[in-house]
Amino acid sequence: MFATQFTIRDGTCGIRLPGDNPPVNEEPLIKFLDLVKARLGADDVRAEIGGREPVDPNVLVATVRPGVRVVAVFDDGLHDAVRLKERLDGLVSVFGGSTERPASALEIPAPDANESLELALLSLAERASAIRALVVDEQSPIVWGTSSPESLPSDVATATSIAHTADALERAGLDLASLIAGADPDLEGTLGKSSLSPAEKRGILGVISALTERGGLRTADAWKQDVLVARAVALTRRQRDVSLLREPQLGVFARSFANIYRLLLVYDGRFSPLQAEAATIQALPVIENLVARLPPVDPSPGGKVVALRRS
Repeated sequence: MFATQFTIRDGTCGIRLPGDNPPVNEEPLIKFLDLVKARLGADDVRAEIGGREPVDPNVLVATVRPGVRVVAVFDDGLHDAVRLKERLDGLVSVFGGSTERPASALEIPAPDANESLELALLSLAERASAIRALVVDEQSPIVWGTSSPESLPSDVATATSIAHTADALERAGLDLASLIAGADPDLEGTLGKSSLSPAEKRGILGVISALTERGGLRTADAWKQDVLVARAVALTRRQRDVSLLREPQLGVFARSFANIYRLLLVYDGRFSPLQAEAATIQALPVIENLVARLPPVDPSPGGKVVALRRS
């Protein structure tokens, strides 16, 4: 039995199936696969029709209906496979449709405003070579959209808490991302030997516990990106006139729009401001329109993770 694949790894897609006339509509499917890729943090996502289901420890599979499945590939292995599988199953449930319909009749609903903004930010991050793109409210703690919605920080208060924690640990010669990822089997012992105050140690343990619970099992590299994004959000909230930052370990490109929003591109080091600006100029009209279509959101009352004390 043949298997037809629709993949987004290289941005191309061949959708015409044997005997199809006309071909399956490509655009909704590509957008959906792009959305799944972003939500799962996968390296490749494809839809398959027919053939054998792949068996690979680095692959997750969700069945849409008999003969149709979505396959997510993780090049560096799976972390927290159970949670990722549940997320994949939830995403593919939007396919819907009767199991009696032919396999080629894929029904992909149009993404809502939040998903469309997510895809626009993902596209911007890729064009600008940024690790993340996000839209932050200038006055409230709301993060309106991000190219990586399953990652942290989810709001400005959480970003500030993460940034303060990372700074305190850095002064003590420790790395927050490594500690969250479980690289140190004796976390309490390591903190106990540090120059941190007792109150700071208790606060940091609370932050790490809360972040681990919210973020699940992830690699140190993934947590490092979250910490960089948190620092970028905290910095631009603290220094509202910052539009460009180029440091060896952190880069930020920021643009305000519609008076109350700020678009951030975050980098893990130096970057090309010209590339960032060109990508932003192209993407901003679409992003601004999508943000205007978003439903109102109440600021999260529980955004702040833990407040650190020095005494």
